[in-house]
Amino acid sequence: MCAPSGGPAAAGKETGSISIVVKQGGEVLVDNRIVDVRAVRANVERLHAQKPEWGAMVTTSPSTETGLLVQVIDQIRLGGVDNISVGTSAR
Repeated sequence: MCAPSGGPAAAGKETGSISIVVKQGGEVLVDNRIVDVRAVRANVERLHAQKPEWGAMVTTSPSTETGLLVQVIDQIRLGGVDNISVGTSAR
């Protein structure tokens, strides 16, 4: 059976996500580049324009301040991405 057109297995659809890392000390990395939390939106807008089908994956340490994580998620949403996943790293 073939997947319906536009479904998850549609030919030519590349899957992935914009990588955002919030480090324990408060550093924020977007696409492996250190950015200020206020610059997350602009970086996400740029990356989302290149890959509009992608969501965002936020990786954080368990001890990251909740307020900083909320700021990052707000900036991602303002950047046009609504599909946001959050995970923690073991380190």
